[in-house]
Amino acid sequence: MAKKTRKFQWKWHDFWLQSAAIILGVVVTFAGSDLITRWQQQRQIKTMMQLVVEELQTNLTAVDKVKSRIDEDRRGMQLFARYNQDVEAIPVDSLEHCGLQMGAAQYYKTQTDALEVLKSSGLLSSIGDKRFVMNILRCYSYLTALDEMSASYFDLKKSAVNHLLANPPQLHLPKADPRATWKQIMADPVCAGFISSCTYYFGQGDTNVVEQSYAGTARMIEQIDKKYDFK
Repeated sequence: MAKKTRKFQWKWHDFWLQSAAIILGVVVTFAGSDLITRWQQQRQIKTMMQLVVEELQTNLTAVDKVKSRIDEDRRGMQLFARYNQDVEAIPVDSLEHCGLQMGAAQYYKTQTDALEVLKSSGLLSSIGDKRFVMNILRCYSYLTALDEMSASYFDLKKSAVNHLLANPPQLHLPKADPRATWKQIMADPVCAGFISSCTYYFGQGDTNVVEQSYAGTARMIEQIDKKYDFK
C-alpha cells in the first residue's frame, strides 16, 4: 500500500514572520555593534583626555614658577619706578627685599605631546562639543604664546646682565655701601633701560598674559575633569 506524502503548505504569514525575524536580527546586530564601537570610542577619548589633563597640570606647574619669578621682578621694578630709579633715595631694607634678581631667569617649554597624539588619533572630530574642543586648543595656544614671550623677556634680562659684566661702570663706591650693587646695576644703561621699560612687559590687570594663561589653564583642567569625571 503506497504511503501518502503530506504536502507542506507555505503561507505568506509564515514568510513575513521569518523575514521579520531575520531583519530584526540584522538590525540588532548592527545596532549592538554600533553601540560597542561608540562605547570603545568614548573610552579612548576619556583616556586621551586624562593624558591631556596631566599634561596641562605639568604646564600649569611650570607657568606657576615663571609667574613667581616675573611677579618678583615686577615688584622690584615698581620699587625703582616709585623712586624714579634713584638708588640713593630707596631705603636699604626695601632694596634688600625688592625681589628683582637680575641674574635669575625661569625658562620653560610648553609640553604638547598629549595634544598632538589626540589630534593624530582623529578622536577630536568625535567630540560633540566643538566649543569645548576649541577651548582646549586655545588653552594650548595661550601657553605656547607665553612660552615664547617669557623666553624673550628673560633673553632681554640676560643681555642686560651680559652688557653689565662686559662693561662694568667705573664707580668708586665704599665697600661698606649697602646700595653699591644696585648703584652698579643702575649705572649700566642697558640694565637701567630693562628695569624701567619691562615693568609691564606682560601687561597689567586683566591684560596680564601670565595671569591669563595661568588662570585659563587652571579652568581648562577643571572643565575637562568635570566633563569626564576622572576619579
